[in-house]
Order: sequence, then structure tokens, then C-alpha cells
Amino acid sequence: MDLFNESFNDSFLPLSCRRAVLTLLPKKGDLQEIKNWRPVSLLCTDYKLLSRALSSRLRKVMDQVVDRTQTYCVPGRSIVDNVSLIRDILEVSGSLGFDTGLVSLDQEKAFDRVEHRYLWKVLERFGLSPGFIAMIKVMYVNIESVLKMNGGLSRPFNVTRGIRQGCSMSDGCTKEKGNKCSMGVLHSNNTREGSLQYMQSRCQHGINKCKSDKYVKPVVPS
Repeated sequence: MDLFNESFNDSFLPLSCRRAVLTLLPKKGDLQEIKNWRPVSLLCTDYKLLSRALSSRLRKVMDQVVDRTQTYCVPGRSIVDNVSLIRDILEVSGSLGFDTGLVSLDQEKAFDRVEHRYLWKVLERFGLSPGFIAMIKVMYVNIESVLKMNGGLSRPFNVTRGIRQGCSMSDGCTKEKGNKCSMGVLHSNNTREGSLQYMQSRCQHGINKCKSDKYVKPVVPS
């Protein structure tokens, strides 16, 4: 605790907590392409204890600040709920004779493209205390990574954006950012049918068109 308190007072973590070992895990597709590898940050135990403590605090208020339509990474909610909701909407709209449209958007590199300054503004917008936000900021000040490659480690390089996959805080922070994006789309008066470019502008980062889709269920005359 003395180490963490001193770090918060100095707004700076020790190098052992700021530096991560970046390892790559294969995903689907051609492994000759870098996009088909998932970067995972291996972090020291001290950092993991701190991130888990802050993550536990954040989870206590997630259901209050995250819209009820968002079910990922929120205690008491399940992503299965949204799957069931979509099924029910399609069934009911069909029985009532309504045309139904469904858009599925995949956020490309959702963890890697998070701008830190944007994340701080999102956390402020959701009403988190300045003290708590300051503690999260400390975890991203002057952070760096080394790449584990061919049995050795690369030279360290600075990390200026992105949420570390492997950190307990990553899901919560990404959820807050994603909630802000989806609310911007849902409550805008300028949404245009079939415009992925518009969705992309609201989400602040790229839409993975390969994993995104749209579905239209027309009314079938009886």
C-alpha cells in the first residue's frame, strides 16, 4: 500500500509496473498478416493487484453509469439478454407486420485504438470522481512495452494510446468508451440508414466491415 500511495502522490508508477512484456497470440486467418495476431500485455503482480482493486471499485457503479442496453462486462447483466431481445423483436415485429432492420457493428482494434485523453473525458462525463480518474491515469503515464519475439525481448518502446489486454481495468474502460459511442449513435437525430461512415464518425475509430453486417426482415404477405 505504501508503494501505491506514493505512486498516486507522485502521479507515477515504478518502471516495473509501467513496463509490460507484449506477447502475440494467433487469431483466425492468415498468420502472415499482423492483424491476425492478438497482443496481450504480461504485467507484474504489483500492477495486477492495483488494477484489480480499481476494477472492483469501477464494477460497483457500472450498472449505474452504463446504459441498460449494454450488457457486456456489467455485473448482473448477460450478453445472452441482448441475443434473446433481438430474437423477440424479430418475432414480434413479424407478427405485427413491421419491416425490421438489424445492424451489427464490430469495432476494429477496439482495445488498441482507445485515445487516453478521450477516455478521461468519457470517465468525467459519466460522473466518476476526479480522484478515481486520477488513479486510473497513473496507470497510463509513461507506460512502455517490450515485445517478446524469437525467444528474446525487443528494446522498450513508449505506449501512447490503447488499453492493455491483460489488465483488469481493460474491460471496464473499454465498456465505458463503447457505451459513449453507442449512445451517440442511438440518440443522434442525424443517423442515416446504411451509413457505416456515420457510425464510424460517432465511434471515434474504425468499423471492421468484414465482421459487420446488416439484416433486413421484410414483411411476408400472408
